[in-house]
Amino acid sequence: MTHLLTIWVTAHPKNRRCQAGRLHGKPCYPSEFVWYSTAHAYQDRGEVTVEAALTGEKGFYECPIRLRLYGTATPLGRANLEERLKQDKLLKATQLKQTRKENEQQRKAMGLKSGRGTAGFAAPGIPEMSLEQLAQTSQAVNFRAGGDIAQTLAMDEDHLSNMPEAPQPEKVQAKLLPYQLQGLAWLTARENPTFPAPGSPDSVQLWKRDAKGRYLNIATNFTVAKAPALLSGGILADDMGLGKTLQIISLIMTGGPGSTLIVAPVGVMSNWEQQIKRHVEEEHIPNVLIYHGTSRQTAAKSLKDFGVVVTSYGTLSSEVASGGPLSKLKWRRVVLDEGHTIRNAKTKAAEAACKLEAQSRWVLTGTPM
Repeated sequence: MTHLLTIWVTAHPKNRRCQAGRLHGKPCYPSEFVWYSTAHAYQDRGEVTVEAALTGEKGFYECPIRLRLYGTATPLGRANLEERLKQDKLLKATQLKQTRKENEQQRKAMGLKSGRGTAGFAAPGIPEMSLEQLAQTSQAVNFRAGGDIAQTLAMDEDHLSNMPEAPQPEKVQAKLLPYQLQGLAWLTARENPTFPAPGSPDSVQLWKRDAKGRYLNIATNFTVAKAPALLSGGILADDMGLGKTLQIISLIMTGGPGSTLIVAPVGVMSNWEQQIKRHVEEEHIPNVLIYHGTSRQTAAKSLKDFGVVVTSYGTLSSEVASGGPLSKLKWRRVVLDEGHTIRNAKTKAAEAACKLEAQSRWVLTGTPM
């Protein structure tokens, strides 16, 4: 697909009308946007793709939007498409000329020779660019360094080493290592997220607050006056053997009252009960239930009396499908051990996990995905 046209418009989200906006730098009015219904037909046929992005603050009545139209890159196909778009008064020749100029400038900056496609054949007299040359013009994203947008979501090694540590849990007899105490502090903060102060440069879950106290989503540039709901939980992806189980046990012992549901492969279910008895002070060991097999029917009525309930992905799928006890209780937290099990959102296990009611949700995995 190649870029055909860019449009700036201010729309009324309440009544779906357009107010005076900008079309290639020139004022435009509602009468110039009657082409929306016609353009929809091009989208339905797959001839045009429309990309939209907010370009400013969304108000109660106004919503500034930039629209980009993309079509085929083959010369004959593009010429035919442009001609039909002009006949339907969806764009003008001057707009196409401006877009071609912008595309050509971008291609020159990348070191490409021509702005016209050749349907897989090299243009006469123009040497082809090798994959190596093309790769050199691209910018690789480094998640630990650089000035790209990914840098706002990543931490360098120095920052990671200076993360705050939680105090050693009093009810846990195993002494946590410094990085595990850092992990516990991170887990606790993610279970109890709070918004930054008004005007602060910090963001929480992509939300910042402006000087007026409003909430701005830095990904969509969407602003609201009422505080949005923050998610509680996250993904703990330490490598195998670094103590993910111990960190979650410490979180359970310091995270307040309520039942925790742990979903794990059958082969590691008993390990959770053993690790809890091993690492927690004897007088503080919570009631642990292995909810699996035929014996689960006798314990179904008293699930809320257990501090920790451990079950399998198969049992979870069966219980949620049949409306069993696991799906009826609101859990303090749900922990998915070997959480890559639900990487396919269409599986029964993934659907069942998403239907559980919980205040906090955690995924544990040391498997790259």
